Amino acid sequence: MDDTTFVVLVADEGDPEHARTRVLRSVEETAGHVQAQVEAGIEQSRIRVFASTEMAIKLTFRPVVTIDHEIAEDPDSDGQRDGALSFPSMAKRA
Repeated sequence: MDDTTFVVLVADEGDPEHARTRVLRSVEETAGHVQAQVEAGIEQSRIRVFASTEMAIKLTFRPVVTIDHEIAEDPDSDGQRDGALSFPSMAKRA
């Protein structure tokens, strides 16, 4: 089975850095979508078509430590306060 999909980008008018996207599964569907865009008045120069294959991604996270600097600056503080350090939970690794 061919895993190729087609991505159609239609650049926003006046802002080519932003675009609407559509993912399609066949050449025929893609051609029909592009034709509909042109018939709706979208300039051909704003339309881009890409053949793509989906790729797997793997996310990993590192713990982030935040130190509350106000503890060190408070002369009445014994340096011990709940919440002085923040350790966000780590996501499960796949």
